[in-house]
Amino acid sequence: MFRLIRSEFYQLLKSRSFYIFSLAAILLTLLTVLGIYYGNTYEEGTEILIRMFVTPDLILEIYGGILTFVGPYICFIVAIIAFSDEIKLRTFINSISFGIPRYKIYLSKFLMSLFLGIIGISLSYLTLVISYQVLIGGPSQPFIDFILDFIVMHIPLWAAYLSLFILFRFMFSSGAIDMLIIMLWSFLPLILSTINRPWVQSIRPYLINELALPSQTSWLGIDQTIYISFAYVIVLLALGIFLFNRKEI
Repeated sequence: MFRLIRSEFYQLLKSRSFYIFSLAAILLTLLTVLGIYYGNTYEEGTEILIRMFVTPDLILEIYGGILTFVGPYICFIVAIIAFSDEIKLRTFINSISFGIPRYKIYLSKFLMSLFLGIIGISLSYLTLVISYQVLIGGPSQPFIDFILDFIVMHIPLWAAYLSLFILFRFMFSSGAIDMLIIMLWSFLPLILSTINRPWVQSIRPYLINELALPSQTSWLGIDQTIYISFAYVIVLLALGIFLFNRKEI
């Protein structure tokens, strides 16, 4: 299992998609900070002054809102990147022919994808912190708190998204299926909101595309969304392994 994971990481580092993804995470974050900075500065004589409300809390609130919205789509992109070479080179056949159990192949691909996502988020956040301190400057404690209060807390939710998209990528390799998944993900909340059945509305808060942090309920001091996210990860990984074991490669 360790050799398989190491092989996945080695292939990831050789992939052009990995560096494109990392560069995109850095550039998009930098553009966001620059947009906030230049949108909230004004000239007074020869000095460029920053409006007082451009605080770390404002920057982090905007950044957190963006991550909340694009998080599922980032996970989907990560899943596509993770499988790009597999689909093109069909290396699944080689791995299976060497006698590697399919569940190990599945889990190693999931772990590598999760690692790729964490790298992207880390590079993005590091860019945010450095660019803010260079352009504006301010206390660093809010940025440290954000790591624990937002990023770490969202990892189980992002892992749940990723486990769902990994399942689809293992079972399908069609661009049409990819577009269908994105369309369903985007429009499913709107579709569900038009269904006035009580049972539909009662289960909506527990559907994977409706999960959000923070929720209004906690168990033993931990937000219920984290428990539900872990449950989704376990169920979706088990389902994915079950289906992959029965798929003809």
